[in-house]
Amino acid sequence: MANLEEISLPGGFAAKIRKEARRAANQAVNKGEQAEGPTAVEIEAAEKIGIAALDYDLEVVRMQLRQFAAEYERIRSIMPGGPERTRRMQVVVAKLRTLAVAARPLLAELSASRSVGERLAAVVMLQVRPEIDWISWLGEIGSQDMTFVGHQASVALLTASRIFDNSKSQLQVKQAITKIKDALKKERRKHHRERVLDQIERELQRQDSEQKTA
Repeated sequence: MANLEEISLPGGFAAKIRKEARRAANQAVNKGEQAEGPTAVEIEAAEKIGIAALDYDLEVVRMQLRQFAAEYERIRSIMPGGPERTRRMQVVVAKLRTLAVAARPLLAELSASRSVGERLAAVVMLQVRPEIDWISWLGEIGSQDMTFVGHQASVALLTASRIFDNSKSQLQVKQAITKIKDALKKERRKHHRERVLDQIERELQRQDSEQKTA
């Protein structure tokens, strides 16, 4: 409650967003590898910022999100591919996750943006708060984008597979990962997202087995 009260005080809202983002980013750095989905720290920060944002103009959230998106695009453009660049990108993902609740009204806008950083933000939002209506879109991103953004779309589908357990959502997730797998068959190199897709299939199989024995 003390943390919630502090972040809800008037003034310096953007600074409070950055504080929570730094906390999530530090955890991502210390972890040292890609986490398959939002951490408890990131979800907690997203909830705090989401509640605090109710008292502020959405433009404050939009401006901060654009800064994080631009940071991702700078890393993508100036650093050579490899583990260090991936690690730096994952840190930006941790920051973006802290805005997942506050920036929810921007989801449609971000998903249609020409900015790859803003599209990443839309994908990351769906990792924290999955929505059935956006599963097909995640499948499109995962199948069309063979970069870091496409991988994060697969992570979002993994989160959705763990939360939605009805037959309709399971079918949509299956269709989405099938589309991604078909696209990966045309690739010459292995993609980290293949492991994520295998995790999704195991999750769906577990749910299917539980439904049959219920």
